[in-house]
Amino acid sequence: MELNGRAGRQVRRCLPLVALTALAALGAAGCTSSAAGQPVAASAIPGGAARPIDACGMLTSDQVAGIVGTPGPYTGAHEDAAPDGSPTWGCTWGTPDSYADIREVTSSSFAKLGSYSDVELTPLNGIGDKAVLEKRKSDGSNPYVYFLAATRYYEVEIVVDRRETGTTNAPREANAAQVLAKMLAKLLAG
Repeated sequence: MELNGRAGRQVRRCLPLVALTALAALGAAGCTSSAAGQPVAASAIPGGAARPIDACGMLTSDQVAGIVGTPGPYTGAHEDAAPDGSPTWGCTWGTPDSYADIREVTSSSFAKLGSYSDVELTPLNGIGDKAVLEKRKSDGSNPYVYFLAATRYYEVEIVVDRRETGTTNAPREANAAQVLAKMLAKLLAG
């Protein structure tokens, strides 16, 4: 994986097809959505609301396909560990062509949003307790939605076409990320 210039944020859209196939196989082996699209298990976490232990169980392949706007099946895979080796809560639902991603981020990384000169933030209403859309100032590419739900911070990303990493799909990706963030914020609110 490669970093896109921000500390700790890994960009999956640059993975070779072999790695994507391996990622999908890992997801198929241990991180799949429940048939009804309901969380597979929930746990009360100190300092926060109950949330699914397995983020990949929050959505079905059909739900992800509907949000991203490209056909599935979407296979869920757990997030990579943080740089210090600690587990990261989240899931990437992907196909060889597209993906949707949610991961928990720290409150300090949320507080630093907008501190980079090459990005702009737009406040969003109706998503969790607080939400912003981050994208490149120059061309609107690389959109991410960050939101707060039940005392925890999350990052959501949609990539419609892994082969096109410029501006062509950026508006569609930004809109889909907002839809996904709104849905997930409701599920994570407890």
